[in-house]
Parts: sequence; structure tokens; C-alpha cells
Amino acid sequence: MVFKKNFFNVWYRDVERGKFVYNRYFENLAAILLGYNPESCNMNGICSMQYVFEADGSVYPCDFYMLDSYCIGNINTDSMITIDRNRERIGFIQQSAQLLETCTGCRWLRLCQGGCRRNRDENSGLNRFCSSYQEFFPYMLPRMEKLLRSLSLRTAP
Repeated sequence: MVFKKNFFNVWYRDVERGKFVYNRYFENLAAILLGYNPESCNMNGICSMQYVFEADGSVYPCDFYMLDSYCIGNINTDSMITIDRNRERIGFIQQSAQLLETCTGCRWLRLCQGGCRRNRDENSGLNRFCSSYQEFFPYMLPRMEKLLRSLSLRTAP
């Protein structure tokens, strides 16, 4: 957690000085706070429809789930309709939408959105970064909100 806080401090200080260095995670948090959907699928809380193709034509629903049990077809032999039906059959996207009751009442759900399904514990369903989020979000939030207000004032007509 110390690293993440220190990294945020460096990023924040640079942005305050007008030196915008892109950091995908912080930029996505800013987008969420501004009411936009994050562009990074792992911050949406639910998997998006995507396709990952292996050299042999095998198709998977996510680059983190390129395992035999998640193979949804082969582009050389299966139609996209069949591949999409296979995705539905294994319930890949639907499984990622399931949140714990603990998460639905969490103060930080808006920012973590349950996290990426690959980071959820198979037994408990809890995001393995939950405790670090609970420490980082209150640390980051006041300065991120201040920064966003400052930037909106600079770009206002």
C-alpha cells in the first residue's frame, strides 16, 4: 500500500505542476469520479464482450482466462454466432456481475465496482484488493476531487 500511496503522491504532484503523465489507473478513477465509465475493463466490475484469439484460432472471452475450460470456439471452424452462444453457455459475463452483499453496501463500491473477476477470491468472492482499496481510496479521494475541481475550472468557458 505504501507504494501505491507514494506513486499517487508523485502523480498528483506532477499533475498539479501541469506535467500530465498518463497513469491508466488514476485516470480511470478520475473518470469514475466525473461520472464516466472507466475505459479499463478491469475497473468496470463486470466483464465486457471481447474476443481473444490464439494463433491456432482458439477464441477466449478474456486474456486472463485463456484456459481450456474457457475456450468458446475456434475462428477457423466456428461461426461468430456459435462463439457467442458458447460465451452465453458458460455464463462468463453474467458470473462477473455477481457481487457480494458486503460489496453492495460498501462506501467504495462506486470506485472499485467489485473489481475484476480475476481478482475475486474463488471461495469468498471478495476482491483480494478490498482491504487495500479501503485504505487507498480515502487517502486519494480528497486530493483527486480537489484536482478535478481545479481542472474543471481551468477548462470552463
